Amino acid sequence: MYQIIAQTVGFIGTGIMFLSYQCKDNKKLFLMQMLSNIVYTLHFFMLGAISGSMNIIVSMLRNFVLLNSKHQWTRNKYWLWLFIGLHLIIVILTWNDVFSLLPAIGMIAMAVSSWTRNGKNVRMANLFINSPAWLIYDIHVRSYAGIFCEVLLLMSVIISFIRYGVKALDHDN
Repeated sequence: MYQIIAQTVGFIGTGIMFLSYQCKDNKKLFLMQMLSNIVYTLHFFMLGAISGSMNIIVSMLRNFVLLNSKHQWTRNKYWLWLFIGLHLIIVILTWNDVFSLLPAIGMIAMAVSSWTRNGKNVRMANLFINSPAWLIYDIHVRSYAGIFCEVLLLMSVIISFIRYGVKALDHDN
């Protein structure tokens, strides 16, 4: 029964994440992803996938900073380096096997692309680095919701390119 609950929690996070890539406005995209990340943190924790869970927490902090980018305190470039460093520390602290690297690789790619505040860069990083890394990790930790989420995310990113065009998303928000 516990596994069913854990997977159900993950599927709720999947639905929210899928919808996030249909937001043309990057602030809405980040807000939706933050909500999904809260749910996914719980999901991975319930599965005992601590590396995934902890990397998502750092991602939530990153998204909080990005959501507040109108404030001067968030514009310091050192934030990006802080988040990259935190992801690397998490790899060391939660090392279980080589698969422990994958959430950090995906999240570092998303941190760098998100820092550009460019919708195309965020989607490209997700398409070519983040989702593939998480897909492999999800298979390894048996996160069926995560596997489904990454497949949906890949499709959603492609749909957003079709809906808006790659050029329309190539701007800073």
